Amino acid sequence: MSSSGIEFEDYVYDAISRNFPERDGWGIEPQKELRVGIRVDYVVFRGSERAVIEAKDVQMLTLDHVDQVLDYRSEYKAQWAIIYIAADTEVSEFIRG
Repeated sequence: MSSSGIEFEDYVYDAISRNFPERDGWGIEPQKELRVGIRVDYVVFRGSERAVIEAKDVQMLTLDHVDQVLDYRSEYKAQWAIIYIAADTEVSEFIRG
């Protein structure tokens, strides 16, 4: 987790770059618009491997946020759905389970 704002956006991009490095063949596309007109914060891809990534700088991460990224995963036919949250974002008890 990281702090809010621009620092958070930089942190997320750096984290994605470390986890999906270009040297291993990964591409990163920020603000990818999918066919149905929705915009994903980031998609990463390598051949047929795909991930959708959302960066949430909100007061409370909810099940709606999780459902959103899972819908993006389905639409983009991705294997992974990932959410990065800011340091000051609380996680709903429903998510913590």
